[in-house]
Amino acid sequence: MAKLLIHVGPEDDVADLAGKLQAAGTGDEIALTVEPGAQAFQTPLNVRLLRSVAMKRGLTTSIVSPDPRIQEVALSAGLPVYSSVAALESGVRVESPRPGFRSEMPPPRPQAPFLPRPSGTAPGAAMAAETPPFEYVPRSLTTPASAGADPPVIPQAADPVLPGAPPIAPGAVPPPRTGPWGAPIVTPRSPAPPEPVAPATPTAFAPTPQVAAPGFAAPPPRGPLLPASPAGPPPRPGSPWASLSEIPEDDEPVSPWAAARSAAAASPGAIGATTVSPAPPTRTPLPAPLTAPSGRGQPPTRPPISAAGRLRLPSRRVIYGVVVGVLALGVILFLLLGTSATVTIAVTEQPLTVTPTIQGTTSTVEASQPNYILSKQITDTASQTFPASPTGTQNVTAVAATTKLQLTTTDPLCSSGCSPLLVQEGTAFATADNSAIFSVSQDTYVSFTSDGLPGSPEVPVVDLSAGTAGNSIPAGAIDACAPGITLCSQLDISVTNPAPPTGGVDAATETVASASDIANWQEELGQIETQLGQKATADLTAKAGQEKVAVDPNGGGKSITFAVSPSSFPPTTPGTVLAPETVTVTMTAQETVYNPSDLDAVVLKDLEASSNLPAGDSLVPAQLQLNNLQIIQAGSDGSFALSVSAVDYYHGKVDISQLGGELTGRNPQSVKGIVEQAIPDVQSVTVDETPIETLFMPFSSSSIHIVETFATSGSGSSASG
Repeated sequence: MAKLLIHVGPEDDVADLAGKLQAAGTGDEIALTVEPGAQAFQTPLNVRLLRSVAMKRGLTTSIVSPDPRIQEVALSAGLPVYSSVAALESGVRVESPRPGFRSEMPPPRPQAPFLPRPSGTAPGAAMAAETPPFEYVPRSLTTPASAGADPPVIPQAADPVLPGAPPIAPGAVPPPRTGPWGAPIVTPRSPAPPEPVAPATPTAFAPTPQVAAPGFAAPPPRGPLLPASPAGPPPRPGSPWASLSEIPEDDEPVSPWAAARSAAAASPGAIGATTVSPAPPTRTPLPAPLTAPSGRGQPPTRPPISAAGRLRLPSRRVIYGVVVGVLALGVILFLLLGTSATVTIAVTEQPLTVTPTIQGTTSTVEASQPNYILSKQITDTASQTFPASPTGTQNVTAVAATTKLQLTTTDPLCSSGCSPLLVQEGTAFATADNSAIFSVSQDTYVSFTSDGLPGSPEVPVVDLSAGTAGNSIPAGAIDACAPGITLCSQLDISVTNPAPPTGGVDAATETVASASDIANWQEELGQIETQLGQKATADLTAKAGQEKVAVDPNGGGKSITFAVSPSSFPPTTPGTVLAPETVTVTMTAQETVYNPSDLDAVVLKDLEASSNLPAGDSLVPAQLQLNNLQIIQAGSDGSFALSVSAVDYYHGKVDISQLGGELTGRNPQSVKGIVEQAIPDVQSVTVDETPIETLFMPFSSSSIHIVETFATSGSGSSASG
């Protein structure tokens, strides 16, 4: 067996807790720590359900919570309750909620709140009737005592002395003994024998003086028909009643016994002084004492109190009247404020149609003209990059550097010009230190116009050593014929290179774009452009909001363009030398939009200005219909043109609010006549009342909803007010 703590939060329900209990092992001791205000412990039904699940699983379940409400519910279900985990460990249970807790249900009212049940009597059993502890003494009125004589004394046993009472001096009259509520205490005595009574003389009850025993004072006198205090425990201290039988129910009349007691207490001289006799005389047996009505059969008496100290509740008739009045007021308020009515009016009307051409412009000045509305352009831009790394390779052959040489002659034979000189292919020229030798690449005829002047054309030469080394020779460095070449010495020819050699390339392996690289790059560019186009469409739609897009059938009015950087990417020919680089794709989108409410306003102006609208009539509110709307042309500058067919309905001016005021409080059967007088060409009128149908329309015009239905030969529309 294990001891487990299960936490119960404010939002946990019974199903969750039942699942946790079913997951516990058989015979475990479970303590549910419940937070104050937990929903699962607000009703006894939930707690009994948890207890049933725990009993089926053989669990020992306890509740730990400081909440008095949860403690009360758990105790009512028969579960042990602890106020904290420390109290659980110490075994200190909560027997009842902490002081100050008030149960929601009042305790049941006991049948007899002040009368304890005799020992040995089962609850609910009927109690046997007991002889009340008082007696009635009948006295004959035929032999009245002589004037001035004391009334006859009937000896009786002296009242016993209560333990702890102060001693009474011989001959002194002790004070009357009273109970805790001021009622006289009278010792019950056996029935007295009846005295002889004349047959024809009526009898009446008279107070009988009591004779005290030697050494004791006589008890207080009894008034006529005044019973002694009934036996049993006294009422609670501070009660205004003298005995339990005097506690009344509400709205019961004051007992006549209380009036008799009050009269007897108010005139003590009527009884006279008591007489002490040395020995009690023999008493004549009296008739059996009369049986006083039982406390359950006779309404208990109320002690005499002043009218100022008596609090009386309203009678049931008054309470019933108040309840009926409140219900009637509620019904009236419901009829006045809780009902509503919908009046549906079908009216025959003629449609009004216009087919204007509307121009859209971004100029606010031009948009104020007739049949013009204001348009605008919304734009969006985005970019995306990806790396481009070519995977193809190719071998590069070494290339020799090339340049051109200029020849000049100082031979006098050429002072006036000479025939062209043939410089054959292969003729070598070199630098001053012969570190670089260049050879003529093709036969060239050079003409000289005068000695000392450069000949023309220049002679092309190529470096005999392939590579980039020839590219480093500066201009003018090639100034002589190569060793073994006699051309320069025979004709007095000097040579120079006006420009440095170029084009020399070393042998190497280059990275080039393969065919698969070009195909992959083109596919990736297409995917990026698709993604950017979708983003542009979503962004433009979000920016447009409730505005409409003006796009013509050719796509004008909306454009999405893409730019790739570098611009030469991707190469079109495989084998193109290309270094790895980052490619950027930039998207630019623009769209022309307009506000539909602006279009409705312009069309309504055209309808109101139509010559087909009769004078004095007005258009039906919210009945405009735009059909066959088409964008004829849209430009990239935000301008466009559209055509539309607009239909609306018109009728004579009717004040819907005033009509609703005329219908308030009227009989629903008379609504049709009132409507036909206010609106011409009415086809039908229906009244729908909610939540119930009454004999009157609502008394507030705001509760009457008027719906106008305008019907034509083939269509209909509606407006409400």
